[in-house]
Amino acid sequence: MRLLVVLFAFILSATPALADWQYTKWGMSPDAVFSASGGKAIKLDQKGIKDHSIASLQLAGLYLAEYQTGPYRFTCTFLFRDEKLGGISLNLSDISKSYQLEDDLMGKYGQPIEVNQKYKIKKWRDEASNNLVQISITPGLFTSVLYLPISQPHSSGL
Repeated sequence: MRLLVVLFAFILSATPALADWQYTKWGMSPDAVFSASGGKAIKLDQKGIKDHSIASLQLAGLYLAEYQTGPYRFTCTFLFRDEKLGGISLNLSDISKSYQLEDDLMGKYGQPIEVNQKYKIKKWRDEASNNLVQISITPGLFTSVLYLPISQPHSSGL
């Protein structure tokens, strides 16, 4: 039990309270994200961009980096729209930890705002970090956590 409390505290401290995601801010340019990564992000070629993009969200994966927090290792894809950071996708390296990760996200964010049982998706809204957080689990195949910015209200229009 004590290990769980320590692990949970570590995960909570891994995301800065006012940051959008770790060392990045929503809207950063690809060059700014590369610089913020300390040069650890790897620029994708055309095939890599196609393989790591999310067409339904019009987000192009331009950079990859390794990321670890607590017992979880991920491949992180930096997703851009119109040359501005618009999403972060974390693909869990060890899928045997998928449900442990899901439990830890529930511990951090509380009850999800949306659950899709058919596709094994849970979503949370993290106002403090300006993030929508989504975990997708395809048992035996992959687990990903997607961070997207919460849309900001506009001063004009509907």
